[in-house]
Amino acid sequence: MQTTRRTILFPGDDVTAPIDEVGGKACSLLRLCRVGLPVPPGCVLTTAFFELWSASIRETTAWHAIKASGGVVPASCAEALQNHCQSLPYSPDQQKVLEQSLRHLPNRSGVWVVRSSSPAEDLGEASSAGLYRTEIGVPTEALCDAIRNVFASSFEERVFAYQRRKGHTTSLPQMAVIVQEAVPADVAGIAFSSNPVSNSHQEVVINAGWGLGESIVSGRVSPDELVLAKHGAAILDRKMGGKETAIFLLPGGGVRECHGYRSGRFCLEEEDAVALRDLTLRVEELYGCPVDVEWASLNGEMLLLQARPVTTMVPLPEALRTAVDTPARMYLDLTLVEHGMQGALSPLGSSWMDLVLGYTLESLTAHPRLGRDAVTGIGQVVDGRMYLNISNLMWVMKPRMISLIFGGLDAYSAAIIRSADPGQWKTPGRPPLLSGILAASLRHSHDLFFHAARGFLLPETVAHECRASTAEFLRALDDLESQDLSFADYCRQAGRLTV
Repeated sequence: MQTTRRTILFPGDDVTAPIDEVGGKACSLLRLCRVGLPVPPGCVLTTAFFELWSASIRETTAWHAIKASGGVVPASCAEALQNHCQSLPYSPDQQKVLEQSLRHLPNRSGVWVVRSSSPAEDLGEASSAGLYRTEIGVPTEALCDAIRNVFASSFEERVFAYQRRKGHTTSLPQMAVIVQEAVPADVAGIAFSSNPVSNSHQEVVINAGWGLGESIVSGRVSPDELVLAKHGAAILDRKMGGKETAIFLLPGGGVRECHGYRSGRFCLEEEDAVALRDLTLRVEELYGCPVDVEWASLNGEMLLLQARPVTTMVPLPEALRTAVDTPARMYLDLTLVEHGMQGALSPLGSSWMDLVLGYTLESLTAHPRLGRDAVTGIGQVVDGRMYLNISNLMWVMKPRMISLIFGGLDAYSAAIIRSADPGQWKTPGRPPLLSGILAASLRHSHDLFFHAARGFLLPETVAHECRASTAEFLRALDDLESQDLSFADYCRQAGRLTV
């Protein structure tokens, strides 16, 4: 059912609240609770809870000045609004609603964590996570001040600057606030349901550190990193982090920092890592896309503190994905590496690049299909992105040689390819399309070495020839344009000329 209440308890209140009432973070927590996933108890103070405060802010001189500023918010105005927030009183109705909610919340630790839940946070298309304040280890008597502090953080100058960068108009920030039992975690961190570094959808990555996860989320420490296969009990890789600082919750409120605490030991045993992996995959199944989750472990019990879609990964097209029980393939996204494009090509651009890729590989190998199928050949444009099958290419050359080709385009991608183990990544059995490709490539591209040598020895002569070739190419294009060709025929012939 829908709700417009000022508070929502979780787990417990089986409601579906719109994101503009509870914010992205709380919306996610409510979603996890509805399917029975382990979430520490808490409540959401919805945007309706803060209506009186928002109305008061709208009447301030600082807010009127911001509205008249044309989008660039003066720092003095942002500071004035935060100061105004600190003077906002709780109405009797607000106090009653908050007290009633707290009475119904179990709290084993006796202290709370107060977090923002803006409607602009933790969205799939963009995330303003990290902009707002979080209060950790708050005793009940200090809860009202902590809620006010988190609410006030929505008026910081950097929040308005973020809105401006995203092209949003300057509007009064909406804020919901989460009040949740603080978990005195032994170990905590972040887990990714797909590997955000290699873009592998068959691996789960876990970052872990001692104590609260705040030290990892804030980037203050280098955590342990575990890479697990998505299925089975195998830990594929495990690297010990420095874990320079551990943050622990104090029983009466607040936190303490311990430097060098157990920094020479791994935080998670294999059994715990597998359990966390399985929990993360349940969240991925719920969302239907790769996710990252903030988690905490207390006396062996795994708890979810937050979950959100991963916004930095480019999803691999379904046609290129491998089944769980088949060897994985390594693809290189040339759209990103060579052209620096985060987004997909347009349909017209995709068709054009697909033609050019196919013609290029055909001119080098005399095989017309190598650039038409990324699974059985070498490359293809799929869903607006150009993919190169590195696993198949390993039948032609070693990873080190492949990495040299792309080293000048993207050093990080080249390093990944160079370190790839052919025993893990090389396609089992030579693909039929690649039979005899090396000899064919040498026959059809032997003059490349000659031209490269001439360019090194006679740069001015070759530069003159290139200018002449360019002029000839442009004349040929003009000739094509003068012919009565369909658009498809024009693209095919222009693609041949380009190659």
